[in-house]
Amino acid sequence: MDALLIAMMLWLSANFDLPTVQEVPRIQYAPAAAMVALRHDNSSSANPSGPDSAAADTLAVYRDDTQTIYLRDEWRGHTAADLSILLHELVHHMQNIGKRKFECSQQREQLAYQAQDRWLNLFATDLQKEFGLDAFTLLVKSSCY
Repeated sequence: MDALLIAMMLWLSANFDLPTVQEVPRIQYAPAAAMVALRHDNSSSANPSGPDSAAADTLAVYRDDTQTIYLRDEWRGHTAADLSILLHELVHHMQNIGKRKFECSQQREQLAYQAQDRWLNLFATDLQKEFGLDAFTLLVKSSCY
């Protein structure tokens, strides 16, 4: 898994304004119900969608404090969409290691979604097709309010 993480982080730093990072994050797996608790416990939670979001909406979480990416138990990494979920969280890891600052936790999602969409474009797909995320939804998920 480390080789995959390093390759993805190199791609991210070559294609986006992200630092080259040597430290790979820890990877943990968790059931869908636990993902919601992890997201709400994290001050810079991934995929914010409001307090009433269901467990189904949380596909992964990056924890700054432990430098850990939590993926759902059923994640296998066999598809471009699966790998894009990991890539999204790697953006957060690189932002954390690079000590990037944001006005709010949602703002850090902008680059993560851009990178995820560009990754999916390499496989002739996008965030709308794979996850139902349209431009308005992405704006809401990545804006401070």
